[in-house]
Amino acid sequence: MLNRWYLSLNDRERILVAIGSAITLILLSLLLVWRPLSNGNQQLESAIRSKTEQLIAMQHTAQQIDRYRQQSSDTQVTGSLQQRVTQSVTGLKISLNRLQSANDETLQLWIDRVEFNSLLRLIDQLSRQGVAIDKLNLQPLPDRGYSKVRLTLVAL
Repeated sequence: MLNRWYLSLNDRERILVAIGSAITLILLSLLLVWRPLSNGNQQLESAIRSKTEQLIAMQHTAQQIDRYRQQSSDTQVTGSLQQRVTQSVTGLKISLNRLQSANDETLQLWIDRVEFNSLLRLIDQLSRQGVAIDKLNLQPLPDRGYSKVRLTLVAL
């Protein structure tokens, strides 16, 4: 039927129909194929830019971490684990309820009431002195910002 209609057209109309069909095919291929590929390409390029920025930030952070590690390894650690902990606790005016040494490299601390920020400062000081936290148990107290703490520390 379509073929019969096409053959009934005169030569000039057939040329117009052929040109219109070609233009329609080109536009459809542009809309159905080229446009999604182009949009996907743009999305991938923006993802690459974002990931590149993240990589640069991570590399910068890694360099800072390396510097901090080097600085912390440069500091001289003196005294036993118990001496280092006692000095840090005393310096921060934290009152210990119990201090128990399991061996030369492990120490347990019980603190019934400590301000959380003071606890963070203590942990920071100890980490700079080569002491790591093996176990940490925090229980919030009714007083805002205070906790009951049980720590197990290990000398590095």
